[in-house]
Amino acid sequence: MKIAFDAKRALLNHSGLGNYSRNLVMSFLQYFPANQYHLFSPKANAHFKKELEEKAQKNLMYHFPQNTTQKIFSAWWRRRLITPQLTKNKINLYHGLSHELPIGIDKTDIKTIVTIHDLIFERYPSYYPWIDRFFYAQKIKHACKIANQIVAISEQTKADLIQFYQIPADKIKVIYQSCDSVYYQKKAPSTLLSRFQLPAQFILCVGTFSQRKNHITLLKAVLLLKERQQIKIVFVGKGGDCYERIQSFIAENKLQEQVIFIDKCDVNELREIYLAATLLVYPSEFEGFGIPIIEAFASNTPVITTDKPIFKEAGGEAAMYVDTMNAALLASNISNLYNDESLQQEMIAKGMEQLLLFTPEKIANDYMSLYQKIVS
Repeated sequence: MKIAFDAKRALLNHSGLGNYSRNLVMSFLQYFPANQYHLFSPKANAHFKKELEEKAQKNLMYHFPQNTTQKIFSAWWRRRLITPQLTKNKINLYHGLSHELPIGIDKTDIKTIVTIHDLIFERYPSYYPWIDRFFYAQKIKHACKIANQIVAISEQTKADLIQFYQIPADKIKVIYQSCDSVYYQKKAPSTLLSRFQLPAQFILCVGTFSQRKNHITLLKAVLLLKERQQIKIVFVGKGGDCYERIQSFIAENKLQEQVIFIDKCDVNELREIYLAATLLVYPSEFEGFGIPIIEAFASNTPVITTDKPIFKEAGGEAAMYVDTMNAALLASNISNLYNDESLQQEMIAKGMEQLLLFTPEKIANDYMSLYQKIVS
């Protein structure tokens, strides 16, 4: 089978949709090497390109803009001009990995799938400029209309597609996502962590510094702890609309000695940080899925997260849930877990069981079964 992907995110993005896209393509290269895989992108990051090629067996092809005009207007090329190239290469199935399908592909014999990650911009419009919301909605509606199959990465996203866009439920299949395969490599933390100057015990929080991620509520919770002087927090992330507010809160409450920011680390280093953490607190108000929960399970790190259905899809019975908008409740849960090693070990064991739902091999098999069904 000849399978093509919208690979802009896979070849250019360092996190989020980039990780999802790269992990999926690498899983196909590993578990289904008999197929041909064609990646369409305006350009490529050399590191990501090499990472994919290490899994390939002469079955990976790249497609980029071919002339100056296409390179200058790469968004137009990606949106409209790749359809003839797909036909020319006799592609059987095209998978839009992040909310989009090229215009005109529905007029060909090529089968199509689009993955929808979330509709956060519809659920929380105040976090997004109106122009972004407009174009996001137009692209997703178009893709959902013409796709042979829609994949939602969670039951929550499926429900949102039905609620906001009235997509028929039987056109949507839920297939979860996995984390990077490096998280499944069992190893102990190394001296690599010394460059980050991390303490022996700390609370980890991963994510961009957006208001929706609730970093400040976590800081408020730590202020309420009796043992707060001994507790350190490590924030891994960058960007977002709330970074300055977070820094101001830290300064106002004299927390500078207790908070460490890491804005640049690769996946291997992040894996080491997870392994060293005492627990992960993931206080986000809403997500499309919540991949840090899975990364923590794979790293034997207990998890406290938000008591909303989307986080329970990822966490199952293995995470501790709390209203993370309530600093007092969050503080109580942190104190209970931080100081109870037997509870930590119990949650780690449950996390390893929950992880079986999200292995790269399982996700690749779920997708490939869907591909074969659609093409045949």
